[in-house]
Amino acid sequence: MNQVGISNKGQVQRPYRAGSWCVPLRLPSDSSPTPLRLKSEWHPFRSLEGIILLHLQNRTENHSTIQIMGRIEPTKNDTTTGKVGQEVHYVNSKGTRCVRAHVVPSNPRTVKQMVNRSRFALVSKSLAPLRKVIRQWNGGNDNAYCPLLGKALHEAVEGEYPHFRFNYSKIQITRGALPPPLNAGVTYHPATREARFSWESPADILLHDGSPNDIVQIIAHHADRYAEVRTLHAGTRRSGSFTYLLPDHWKAEQTHYWLFLLSYDMQEQSDSLYLHEASG
Repeated sequence: MNQVGISNKGQVQRPYRAGSWCVPLRLPSDSSPTPLRLKSEWHPFRSLEGIILLHLQNRTENHSTIQIMGRIEPTKNDTTTGKVGQEVHYVNSKGTRCVRAHVVPSNPRTVKQMVNRSRFALVSKSLAPLRKVIRQWNGGNDNAYCPLLGKALHEAVEGEYPHFRFNYSKIQITRGALPPPLNAGVTYHPATREARFSWESPADILLHDGSPNDIVQIIAHHADRYAEVRTLHAGTRRSGSFTYLLPDHWKAEQTHYWLFLLSYDMQEQSDSLYLHEASG
Protein backbone atom coordinates (compact mmCIF):
# COMPACT_ATOMS: atom_id res chain seq x y z
CA MET A 1 0.00 0.00 0.00
CA ASN A 2 1.42 3.40 -0.97
CA GLN A 3 1.51 5.91 1.85
CA VAL A 4 2.05 9.61 2.36
CA GLY A 5 4.11 10.67 5.34
CA ILE A 6 2.89 13.69 7.33
CA SER A 7 4.84 15.56 9.97
CA ASN A 8 3.23 17.03 13.06
CA LYS A 9 3.10 20.35 11.24
CA GLY A 10 0.79 18.83 8.71
CA GLN A 11 3.16 19.10 5.74
CA VAL A 12 3.05 16.36 3.13
CA GLN A 13 6.53 14.94 2.57
CA ARG A 14 5.89 13.49 -0.89
CA PRO A 15 2.98 13.14 -3.30
CA TYR A 16 0.91 9.98 -3.54
CA ARG A 17 0.96 8.09 -6.81
CA ALA A 18 -1.82 5.78 -7.90
CA GLY A 19 -1.80 4.29 -11.35
CA SER A 20 -1.31 6.89 -14.06
CA TRP A 21 -2.10 9.99 -12.01
CA CYS A 22 -0.40 11.82 -9.20
CA VAL A 23 -2.12 13.87 -6.49
CA PRO A 24 0.17 16.46 -4.88
CA LEU A 25 -1.45 17.14 -1.51
CA ARG A 26 -1.08 20.15 0.76
CA LEU A 27 -2.80 20.37 4.12
CA PRO A 28 -4.21 23.71 5.31
CA SER A 29 -1.86 25.80 7.43
CA ASP A 30 -4.21 25.53 10.38
CA SER A 31 -4.44 21.75 10.14
CA SER A 32 -3.70 19.68 13.16
CA PRO A 33 -2.74 16.03 13.44
CA THR A 34 -5.42 15.63 16.10
CA PRO A 35 -8.09 14.25 13.67
CA LEU A 36 -5.63 11.48 12.80
CA ARG A 37 -6.13 9.72 16.12
CA LEU A 38 -7.60 6.67 14.49
CA LYS A 39 -6.73 3.06 15.08
CA SER A 40 -7.87 0.50 12.52
CA GLU A 41 -10.86 2.70 11.71
CA TRP A 42 -11.75 4.28 8.39
CA HIS A 43 -13.33 7.70 8.15
CA PRO A 44 -13.54 10.64 5.76
CA PHE A 45 -10.79 13.13 6.70
CA ARG A 46 -11.43 16.57 5.33
CA SER A 47 -11.97 18.48 2.12
CA LEU A 48 -8.69 19.83 0.80
CA GLU A 49 -8.99 22.30 -2.06
CA GLY A 50 -11.97 20.40 -3.52
CA ILE A 51 -10.48 16.93 -2.89
CA ILE A 52 -11.86 14.65 -0.21
CA LEU A 53 -9.27 12.31 1.24
CA LEU A 54 -10.55 8.99 2.48
CA HIS A 55 -9.29 6.40 4.92
CA LEU A 56 -6.89 7.53 7.61
CA GLN A 57 -5.35 5.12 10.05
CA ASN A 58 -2.31 4.18 12.17
CA ARG A 59 -1.71 7.24 14.31
CA THR A 60 1.45 7.25 16.39
CA GLU A 61 2.60 9.85 18.85
CA ASN A 62 5.18 11.49 16.59
CA HIS A 63 4.23 10.40 13.11
CA SER A 64 1.11 9.59 11.12
CA THR A 65 0.42 7.88 7.82
CA ILE A 66 -2.45 8.35 5.45
CA GLN A 67 -3.60 5.54 3.19
CA ILE A 68 -5.53 7.04 0.30
CA MET A 69 -7.75 4.62 -1.59
CA GLY A 70 -9.33 7.14 -3.93
CA ARG A 71 -10.29 10.74 -4.45
CA ILE A 72 -13.55 12.48 -5.18
CA GLU A 73 -13.87 15.93 -6.66
CA PRO A 74 -17.29 17.13 -5.45
CA THR A 75 -19.20 19.06 -8.08
CA LYS A 76 -22.78 20.15 -8.43
CA ASN A 77 -23.40 17.31 -10.87
CA ASP A 78 -21.33 14.69 -9.07
CA THR A 79 -22.58 11.20 -9.91
CA THR A 80 -20.20 9.09 -7.82
CA THR A 81 -21.98 5.99 -6.51
CA GLY A 82 -20.93 2.65 -5.09
CA LYS A 83 -18.01 1.55 -2.94
CA VAL A 84 -14.89 3.72 -2.84
CA GLY A 85 -12.37 2.14 -0.54
CA GLN A 86 -14.25 1.62 2.70
CA GLU A 87 -16.90 4.25 1.95
CA VAL A 88 -20.22 3.73 0.16
CA HIS A 89 -21.62 6.60 -1.92
CA TYR A 90 -25.32 6.52 -2.69
CA VAL A 91 -28.46 8.57 -3.30
CA ASN A 92 -31.25 8.20 -0.75
CA SER A 93 -34.97 7.99 -1.51
CA LYS A 94 -35.24 11.82 -1.43
CA GLY A 95 -32.51 12.28 -4.04
CA THR A 96 -29.88 13.48 -1.52
CA ARG A 97 -26.29 12.34 -2.09
CA CYS A 98 -24.91 10.52 0.96
CA VAL A 99 -21.74 8.78 2.12
CA ARG A 100 -21.57 6.07 4.78
CA ALA A 101 -18.95 3.65 6.05
CA HIS A 102 -18.90 0.25 4.37
CA VAL A 103 -20.06 -2.42 6.81
CA VAL A 104 -20.12 -6.12 6.07
CA PRO A 105 -23.66 -7.08 7.14
CA SER A 106 -24.58 -10.15 9.08
CA ASN A 107 -26.73 -12.64 7.24
CA PRO A 108 -29.05 -14.38 9.67
CA ARG A 109 -31.56 -15.00 6.83
CA THR A 110 -34.56 -14.18 9.01
CA VAL A 111 -38.03 -14.21 7.47
CA LYS A 112 -38.21 -10.41 7.55
CA GLN A 113 -34.82 -10.17 5.85
CA MET A 114 -35.83 -12.59 3.11
CA VAL A 115 -39.11 -10.72 2.52
CA ASN A 116 -37.33 -7.37 2.19
CA ARG A 117 -34.72 -8.82 -0.15
CA SER A 118 -37.39 -10.37 -2.33
CA ARG A 119 -39.29 -7.08 -2.56
CA PHE A 120 -36.17 -5.11 -3.43
CA ALA A 121 -35.07 -7.65 -6.06
CA LEU A 122 -38.49 -7.52 -7.74
CA VAL A 123 -38.59 -3.71 -7.83
CA SER A 124 -35.01 -3.42 -9.09
CA LYS A 125 -35.58 -5.97 -11.85
CA SER A 126 -38.88 -4.36 -12.91
CA LEU A 127 -37.65 -0.75 -13.03
CA ALA A 128 -34.11 -1.25 -14.35
CA PRO A 129 -35.17 -1.27 -18.05
CA LEU A 130 -36.98 2.06 -17.50
CA ARG A 131 -34.04 3.82 -15.92
CA LYS A 132 -32.88 5.49 -19.13
CA VAL A 133 -36.29 6.95 -20.03
CA ILE A 134 -36.87 8.06 -16.44
CA ARG A 135 -33.62 10.01 -16.58
CA GLN A 136 -34.36 11.34 -20.09
CA TRP A 137 -37.79 12.70 -19.25
CA ASN A 138 -36.74 14.19 -15.92
CA GLY A 139 -34.34 16.74 -17.33
CA GLY A 140 -31.43 14.30 -17.53
CA ASN A 141 -31.39 14.09 -13.74
CA ASP A 142 -29.52 10.97 -12.62
CA ASN A 143 -31.11 11.26 -9.17
CA ALA A 144 -34.69 10.95 -10.46
CA TYR A 145 -34.53 7.14 -10.47
CA CYS A 146 -33.81 6.53 -6.77
CA PRO A 147 -36.88 8.32 -5.36
CA LEU A 148 -39.04 6.40 -7.83
CA LEU A 149 -37.40 3.16 -6.70
CA GLY A 150 -38.17 3.95 -3.06
CA LYS A 151 -41.77 4.86 -3.87
CA ALA A 152 -42.23 1.62 -5.82
CA LEU A 153 -40.98 -0.44 -2.86
CA HIS A 154 -43.85 0.92 -0.77
CA GLU A 155 -46.62 1.12 -3.37
CA ALA A 156 -46.00 -1.14 -6.37
CA VAL A 157 -45.30 -4.53 -4.75
CA GLU A 158 -48.41 -6.63 -4.29
CA GLY A 159 -49.21 -10.12 -3.08
CA GLU A 160 -47.63 -12.24 -0.36
CA TYR A 161 -44.09 -13.56 -0.03
CA PRO A 162 -42.73 -15.44 -1.91
CA HIS A 163 -45.30 -14.73 -4.66
CA PHE A 164 -44.88 -10.97 -5.00
CA ARG A 165 -45.96 -9.25 -8.23
CA PHE A 166 -45.15 -5.79 -9.55
CA ASN A 167 -47.93 -3.32 -10.36
CA TYR A 168 -46.69 -1.06 -13.17
CA SER A 169 -49.76 1.16 -12.90
CA LYS A 170 -48.25 2.64 -9.71
CA ILE A 171 -45.28 4.04 -11.63
CA GLN A 172 -45.32 7.63 -12.83
CA ILE A 173 -42.46 8.22 -15.24
CA THR A 174 -42.93 11.95 -15.85
CA ARG A 175 -44.30 14.88 -13.88
CA GLY A 176 -45.21 18.33 -15.15
CA ALA A 177 -47.68 21.19 -15.21
CA LEU A 178 -49.02 20.68 -18.74
CA PRO A 179 -52.60 19.34 -18.57
CA PRO A 180 -52.82 15.74 -19.83
CA PRO A 181 -55.50 14.56 -22.25
CA LEU A 182 -58.74 13.11 -20.92
CA ASN A 183 -60.03 9.53 -21.22
CA ALA A 184 -56.76 8.20 -22.59
CA GLY A 185 -56.72 4.46 -23.18
CA VAL A 186 -55.41 1.63 -25.33
CA THR A 187 -57.17 -1.31 -26.97
CA TYR A 188 -55.30 -4.36 -28.24
CA HIS A 189 -56.52 -6.20 -31.33
CA PRO A 190 -55.09 -9.75 -31.41
CA ALA A 191 -56.01 -10.42 -35.06
CA THR A 192 -53.80 -7.59 -36.32
CA ARG A 193 -51.44 -7.32 -33.30
CA GLU A 194 -52.24 -3.63 -33.13
CA ALA A 195 -52.39 -1.45 -30.03
CA ARG A 196 -54.82 1.40 -30.74
CA PHE A 197 -54.52 4.47 -28.52
CA SER A 198 -57.15 7.16 -28.11
CA TRP A 199 -57.56 10.33 -26.04
CA GLU A 200 -59.75 13.41 -25.81
CA SER A 201 -58.84 17.10 -25.64
CA PRO A 202 -61.88 19.23 -24.70
CA ALA A 203 -61.89 22.75 -26.06
CA ASP A 204 -62.38 24.31 -22.61
CA ILE A 205 -59.03 22.88 -21.45
CA LEU A 206 -57.20 24.12 -24.52
CA LEU A 207 -58.77 27.55 -24.07
CA HIS A 208 -56.89 28.13 -20.80
CA ASP A 209 -53.83 25.89 -20.97
CA GLY A 210 -52.23 23.53 -23.45
CA SER A 211 -52.29 23.58 -27.22
CA PRO A 212 -53.65 21.36 -30.01
CA ASN A 213 -50.04 21.14 -31.15
CA ASP A 214 -48.78 19.55 -27.92
CA ILE A 215 -46.76 16.44 -28.78
CA VAL A 216 -48.02 13.04 -27.64
CA GLN A 217 -45.35 10.63 -26.42
CA ILE A 218 -46.01 6.99 -25.49
CA ILE A 219 -43.53 4.82 -23.62
CA ALA A 220 -43.99 1.12 -24.45
CA HIS A 221 -42.32 -1.39 -22.12
CA HIS A 222 -42.20 -5.10 -22.94
CA ALA A 223 -41.55 -6.66 -19.53
CA ASP A 224 -40.48 -10.10 -20.70
CA ARG A 225 -37.29 -11.93 -19.79
CA TYR A 226 -35.42 -9.77 -22.30
CA ALA A 227 -37.05 -6.43 -21.55
CA GLU A 228 -37.35 -3.66 -24.14
CA VAL A 229 -38.47 -0.05 -23.87
CA ARG A 230 -39.46 2.14 -26.82
CA THR A 231 -40.60 5.75 -26.98
CA LEU A 232 -43.32 6.23 -29.58
CA HIS A 233 -44.02 9.59 -31.20
CA ALA A 234 -47.81 9.50 -31.46
CA GLY A 235 -48.65 12.76 -33.19
CA THR A 236 -50.25 15.76 -31.51
CA ARG A 237 -52.95 16.38 -28.95
CA ARG A 238 -55.48 17.27 -31.65
CA SER A 239 -55.03 13.96 -33.52
CA GLY A 240 -56.86 12.00 -30.79
CA SER A 241 -55.58 8.54 -31.82
CA PHE A 242 -52.53 6.48 -32.70
CA THR A 243 -51.94 2.87 -33.79
CA TYR A 244 -48.85 0.81 -32.96
CA LEU A 245 -48.04 -2.57 -34.48
CA LEU A 246 -46.43 -4.74 -31.83
CA PRO A 247 -43.10 -6.39 -32.77
CA ASP A 248 -43.44 -10.10 -33.48
CA HIS A 249 -41.67 -11.17 -30.30
CA TRP A 250 -43.69 -8.91 -27.99
CA LYS A 251 -46.47 -10.41 -25.89
CA ALA A 252 -49.47 -8.13 -25.43
CA GLU A 253 -50.12 -9.28 -21.86
CA GLN A 254 -46.57 -8.30 -20.85
CA THR A 255 -46.56 -4.89 -22.53
CA HIS A 256 -47.16 -1.71 -20.53
CA TYR A 257 -47.82 1.82 -21.80
CA TRP A 258 -47.50 5.34 -20.41
CA LEU A 259 -48.75 8.41 -22.29
CA PHE A 260 -47.68 12.01 -21.67
CA LEU A 261 -47.55 15.33 -23.51
CA LEU A 262 -44.75 17.71 -24.43
CA SER A 263 -45.41 21.33 -25.28
CA TYR A 264 -44.63 22.25 -28.88
CA ASP A 265 -41.58 24.28 -27.74
CA MET A 266 -40.36 21.31 -25.61
CA GLN A 267 -40.35 23.46 -22.46
CA GLU A 268 -43.19 21.80 -20.56
CA GLN A 269 -44.54 18.31 -20.08
CA SER A 270 -47.50 16.63 -18.42
CA ASP A 271 -47.78 13.92 -15.81
CA SER A 272 -47.57 10.50 -17.39
CA LEU A 273 -50.71 8.36 -17.51
CA TYR A 274 -50.52 4.59 -17.22
CA LEU A 275 -52.85 3.13 -19.85
CA HIS A 276 -54.94 0.11 -18.80
CA GLU A 277 -55.29 -2.17 -21.77
CA ALA A 278 -58.58 -3.57 -23.07
CA SER A 279 -58.96 -6.28 -25.71
CA GLY A 280 -60.65 -5.36 -28.95
